[in-house]
Amino acid sequence: MDELLPEMYIPDLTLPQALFDLEQDAGNEEAKAKIMAAVEKNGMVPFYTYVCERLGWDADDQLVATLTKANAAKLEAIDADIAEAEKSEGEVEVRAHMERKALALVAMGDRTASLEAIDATMEKTVGSGLKLDLVFLKARLGLFYLDHVLLAGVLPEAADLAEKGGDWERRNRLMAYQAVYNMSIRSFDKSSQLFLDTLATFTSYELAPFATYIRYAVIMGSLQLPRVDLQDKLMQSPDVLSVSKELGAAGDLLHALYECKYAEFFVALAALGDELAKDRYMHEHARFYCREMRIRAYNQILRSYRSVTMESMAAQFGVTAEFIDRELSRFVASGRVHCSIDAVSGTIYTTRSDSKNSLYQQTIKQGDLLLNRVQKLSRVINL
Repeated sequence: MDELLPEMYIPDLTLPQALFDLEQDAGNEEAKAKIMAAVEKNGMVPFYTYVCERLGWDADDQLVATLTKANAAKLEAIDADIAEAEKSEGEVEVRAHMERKALALVAMGDRTASLEAIDATMEKTVGSGLKLDLVFLKARLGLFYLDHVLLAGVLPEAADLAEKGGDWERRNRLMAYQAVYNMSIRSFDKSSQLFLDTLATFTSYELAPFATYIRYAVIMGSLQLPRVDLQDKLMQSPDVLSVSKELGAAGDLLHALYECKYAEFFVALAALGDELAKDRYMHEHARFYCREMRIRAYNQILRSYRSVTMESMAAQFGVTAEFIDRELSRFVASGRVHCSIDAVSGTIYTTRSDSKNSLYQQTIKQGDLLLNRVQKLSRVINL
């Protein structure tokens, strides 16, 4: 399954997760060993410095000096090859050596120098496909440092190049990158659709192992997809079924939600929340995700009733009536759950929103705004 060229794994996107694991647990020796092995192997002085700052480590000056010297020698050798190619070889050879330098700098974790080297290589590059590969390299660097500013500029650039001449494989790779990026910035609606669109064609193993990618797709889809689509697009998907035993709490959550087993849903959601808190892409959104999933479950169960007692609903979720009262009161007040609560009788009454009336009111409001703008424009023209 994994047939990518070695350069596609530059930089190694498992290292930032190891760093995040160390931030959560300073005693994680496996994560520490992984980082230090990569630092020594690839001369990752800039990344090592970044790690020391994040974790409050004292940098090993001798290690830094040794790696810096080795890096300088490596880059000097590549520069010599570039100079020689410019004298006696063609543009293709020059570009190949420049790309080597860019890859070497990215492998070292030098963000600024890497971007400069990639841009220099882009100037020597002809063809949308090869340019896309360089933009993907930038995108991986952005994902490595989770640099949202860089990613926000790079991915639209990749989309433009894909429109001009990207092949099928590169277009699919772009959608996978966009899926992960949108997930990391809490754009779950876009992310969910992108994950679904790339399930059957996923080959971007540099981003994540296949099972991890499918798990992200299930997590996003469980929140965003209508219930009727959960079975067709996720539960019965051959790709999801192929890794069903590796999905853990995400798979349990999906099945519990679809089958309306709300007590199991809450157990799975609690477990998934803990997992998301340990994921570097999702940790900032874990509480938000869990809250939105609870809102989804509350609305789903209330659509089945005109009224239901607080005790009955609490029993279905496996919690106390006080918890349900507190939760629903908050979500009703913010307009996220459509019901009213009779605290005296302990009864919840559903209040289904009138979508046609809401659309009518919205149309009238927009019409008034349009008329006001037309009137202002007519006064300007008359003057």
